[in-house]
Amino acid sequence: MDLAARARGFLILHEGADFCDDCLARALGVDAAQARETLTTLAKSPAILRDRWTCKFCRRSTLVSRAIANPTFALNRRYAFIRPGVRKVSDTLKVSDTGGPAVEIVVPVHNEVADLERNVSRLHDYLQDEFPFTWRTT
Repeated sequence: MDLAARARGFLILHEGADFCDDCLARALGVDAAQARETLTTLAKSPAILRDRWTCKFCRRSTLVSRAIANPTFALNRRYAFIRPGVRKVSDTLKVSDTGGPAVEIVVPVHNEVADLERNVSRLHDYLQDEFPFTWRTT
C-alpha cells in the first residue's frame, strides 16, 4: 500500500480530527516532507480538507488535514493504514476529554427480541477484542 493510500485511510479512520503534517508523519512513520507532499496531493480530492487550523494532537495552529465524513468506510480495515511498530495517534483517543468512554454505541431495537441477545453479544465481543477506543453500549 502506498503512502497516499495509508494517509487517506488514516485520515478516514480519524474522520473529523485535524492533523498537522508533523503529527501525521509520526503516525505513519515517515518524515514531515513526505507527509506534506502526500497531503498536498490528497487535498485535491473532495474527501480531504486541508486548511489552517489547530492540530488536535500537538495543539499548534498550522496547516492541517482532515477527512470529510464518509459513512461507507469499514472500521475493520483500520490497521491496514499504519506501518507495523509505529505508535498510532489513536492511542491518545482511548478516553474522551471528560474521562468517560470515547464512543457510545446505541443499539436500536424494534421487534428483534429473538435476535437481540445473540447480536448484542456479538457486538460486545467485537468491541472488547478489536475496537481501539473505550466504549459503552446502551
